[in-house]
Amino acid sequence: MNRPTTEPAETLAYTDEERRGLAKSMMKLFELWQLDDAEALSMLGLPETEVAVLFSYRNGEALQNNQDTLSRAGHLLAIHKSLKLLFRCNPELSYQWMKTRNRAFGGLMPVEAIRAEGLSGLFTVRGYLERSKEL
Repeated sequence: MNRPTTEPAETLAYTDEERRGLAKSMMKLFELWQLDDAEALSMLGLPETEVAVLFSYRNGEALQNNQDTLSRAGHLLAIHKSLKLLFRCNPELSYQWMKTRNRAFGGLMPVEAIRAEGLSGLFTVRGYLERSKEL
């Protein structure tokens, strides 16, 4: 799925199959990052009470077809890609990074910064990683 991530999700026509692939990717990513259900839900902008949604994604359902969810998925995949590039010599660090305290986020773990700030937290974490790749 080679879609530009800069376009608003509402202008993109994702098929059910593509959204199922995104859901599968998100669940795998959350597993690699060792996120609990509450953390995973917050990454997708969903309330902690929506655990059934995660269950449905784990069982092959398509990611919700709305701008916020699709945008968050794009940012999360970009964060994952940046981490893989930054830690290409030690992939395990790329999986641990989201749950490692970081001064750049006021001593919070990136996952905590995203939970606290929502979509703007995703922008902050992604931007930090993009700038780090340039060093």
